[in-house]
Amino acid sequence: MKSTILILATAALASTLSERSASASPPQTLDRVWSGVKQSGSGFTSVTGTFTVPKGGKNFGPSIWVGIDGSTECPGGGPLQTGVRLTGNGTAFGWFEWVPLSAPVFTNFEVSEGDDIRMTINAFGPSSGSAILDNLSTGQSVSHTFTSVDAPPDAPLCQKSVEWIVEDYNNSGGNDTGIVASPDYGTITIRNASAQGSAGKVTPEGGELIELFDTRTSTVLSQCSAENEEVTCKYIGPPTDN
Repeated sequence: MKSTILILATAALASTLSERSASASPPQTLDRVWSGVKQSGSGFTSVTGTFTVPKGGKNFGPSIWVGIDGSTECPGGGPLQTGVRLTGNGTAFGWFEWVPLSAPVFTNFEVSEGDDIRMTINAFGPSSGSAILDNLSTGQSVSHTFTSVDAPPDAPLCQKSVEWIVEDYNNSGGNDTGIVASPDYGTITIRNASAQGSAGKVTPEGGELIELFDTRTSTVLSQCSAENEEVTCKYIGPPTDN
């Protein structure tokens, strides 16, 4: 889904972000669904990243993905994205999506705890692209190619941003009241993260940090960082019984 950036409104929250950003220059924004990193630019043609599937739990339902044009810089198009969703019963599955179309599940693609999954999105132009998942632990690979025939006609890509995201999938259905279920995902690292754009190779370092935010309690729930080709997001909210 498209990012929903929130405006900071409380003194306590502003103080929290000030302490965290005192020694860091990347901009920070809050989102009720996303945590991760966004890089802005132009002419992005690909984005990729690899992560290790963590152990799930009964309150554990994040979706880890990479995408192009997930930000507000392309209000009419995207994101084109692919990744893996962990469910509350300990299972996981791969998926792909070009918003506003539905997000089909990749069939015949097994995902297990401890597997290394490489996620790749390619944009061939405003109306075509591909989504690829590689299970580097099993050697299995799946993909889907969008052409001008099946790409959303009213949502062309702008190719202006790339994202590496850990999403609170349970709260992505349009409920603006806050976190629906516990998003405690521990620590997730997306490594070998890079993108190709008009300026050449781009890494997450120096990009915009996006933090998960509970609107009910005005609480920042994640702490993300980007260094070289790694994005690391850690859940820092209230403890859960996962």
